[in-house]
Amino acid sequence: MRTIWIIPLALTVACSHSSEHDHHSHGPAEHSHQEHASEMHTDEHREEVHLLDRQMEVMDIRLGHFETLDLSQTIRSNGRLELPPQNRAEVTALWGGRVKEIFVFPGGILKKGELMATLEQPGFIQLQEDFLRHKAEWLLSQSALERREQLAADSLNSQQSLEEARTHAQNLEVQVKAAEAQLRMMGISPASLEKEGIRSELPIYAPINGHVRSIDIQIGSYVQEHERLFELADNDHLHIDLLVYEKDVHKVKVGQEVVFHLSGQPDELFRARVFAVGKSFEEETSALLVHAEIENEAGGLLPGMYVEARIEVGQRKARALPEAAIVRDGGMDYIFVWAQEDAAHGQEGERVFLKQEVKVGIRDLGYAEVVPADPLSDKAEVVTHGAFYLMAELNKGDGEHGHHH
Repeated sequence: MRTIWIIPLALTVACSHSSEHDHHSHGPAEHSHQEHASEMHTDEHREEVHLLDRQMEVMDIRLGHFETLDLSQTIRSNGRLELPPQNRAEVTALWGGRVKEIFVFPGGILKKGELMATLEQPGFIQLQEDFLRHKAEWLLSQSALERREQLAADSLNSQQSLEEARTHAQNLEVQVKAAEAQLRMMGISPASLEKEGIRSELPIYAPINGHVRSIDIQIGSYVQEHERLFELADNDHLHIDLLVYEKDVHKVKVGQEVVFHLSGQPDELFRARVFAVGKSFEEETSALLVHAEIENEAGGLLPGMYVEARIEVGQRKARALPEAAIVRDGGMDYIFVWAQEDAAHGQEGERVFLKQEVKVGIRDLGYAEVVPADPLSDKAEVVTHGAFYLMAELNKGDGEHGHHH
């Protein structure tokens, strides 16, 4: 057995001065007495630390009991925040032209259909002219066709002449509809063009709701056809792509809860829910992609951010302690239990804590399932805060005394 006494600093200093003063008078006998005081007990199976009440206050040592909790069985996973393709947009130029005006700024929030910029291009004016001319010719051809149909009904016009007029009107109608389609692609209403006349600017409208991620143009610059002008993103549909390895894939199902936090920021937790599980493994990682939709309001989350997550694949009642109660030493897990039965043998105001080996199971939200190697009552008082101080004292004892019992 090893017993570690944690002695208050003032007492240690006092003893130090006393031993210096008496060194020559006591010699080896004093040294023998000190060794005897440090060993004290002879039980080979006990490792214990003695603390005075005032020391517990200084170290903020707290005691608690085992609790029976519903702990979630989880799969730990890493991933990052992503947007589905329908919530991202690159705004490109359908016509080349010079940038006349820009009405947005980086990070700005837009509604679908909101004006973002205007371009100038002579060919755009020509397209409007062609539409208006074709429309006028088509209307005239419609009137001419009606007259020929009336004459044909009165047997005053040949059937061939009527067919020629009908074909001409149909060709013009095709040209008008093609020009209308082009105008709509450019963001111009054919009806408004007929009312308001030819415009010199080509408008660029937002294709989706979202915020402006990038602006790739400036006023006066010339952009080529199909060149990117802006990038938009709608973060309202942000989700997580998580990597799950083969050994755990069979546990993951649609609808399971996910708790996650940003890498390096473990204190702020978010929740999500699995909505899809991939059907093929990623080549580079040999892992399956699991997609989870974020459930709570998650301000500050952006596409591309890396996250650490736990997928909740089951739940069971377990005997648990706060994770801070568990300390690791030599590849094993331990807790410290107040040995109340030893209180009568120690000095007044002193407590004895025994180091107890445990097996650790499910860990969830700061608690862990604990199975002691030796049975412990639910009423046993366990160090739930500051256990690492006691372990540090035991380990320090190894180095100081150089012997084990």
